[in-house]
Amino acid sequence: MKHSPTIPKAQNEKGAELIKECLLSLQEQNFKEAKEHIIKAEKIYRKYNTLKQTSICLSIRGLIEYMLDKNNMQYALSLLEDGHHMADMSGESTAKLFYEFCCGSIDYCENNKDVALLHYQNARSYAMKSDGFALLGYITARINQLQSGVDFSYPI
Repeated sequence: MKHSPTIPKAQNEKGAELIKECLLSLQEQNFKEAKEHIIKAEKIYRKYNTLKQTSICLSIRGLIEYMLDKNNMQYALSLLEDGHHMADMSGESTAKLFYEFCCGSIDYCENNKDVALLHYQNARSYAMKSDGFALLGYITARINQLQSGVDFSYPI
């Protein structure tokens, strides 16, 4: 079993709320606001050295950086890779779910729909184990859209 640092409940709840606000901002395509929320959440989680939550923040930040400036792909991928590494170290399904979801979203934007589908399918598998942010329905809808050839403007 992996050691997980203790984070005060109030701080963990604040970080989780910021992640939820970030996800809502992403859905509204307000990427600057989403970035503000995720950076605040990441600061909370880094302070307590929490692998799972920091991993989630890094994966989401990678997606946001890409959505803000598609020419920023290298930076976005480096954040995603850091998030992936931390997700593996944590062994947490939720962290792996966010990594796969964010990769799938970027691949979709890059018109790599087959690769996006694989990432979304992996994300769905992790979401079936643990889905504290209620992403399963959303991921399943994306999979169905990709499999049926229906286009969607933004992957978020």
